[in-house]
Amino acid sequence: MFANDPFNAAYDVAGGEERWTAMGHTDSLRVLVVVWTIHDGAIRPLAAREPAQRNCEIYLSARGFGR
Repeated sequence: MFANDPFNAAYDVAGGEERWTAMGHTDSLRVLVVVWTIHDGAIRPLAAREPAQRNCEIYLSARGFGR
């Protein structure tokens, strides 16, 4: 997902830790919402889920992958 230019949706600090949220897609066009932090210079995913079907359709259409 990170290699496919994800849409950064949110930034927050929780318990002193910076967290980012983004929606993106895998090479097989699976749309995911991922929450991550950076720890020791590496991306550390904290959570990942599939968004609602309508949000997937909107995301893919905006990226030129109309279904």
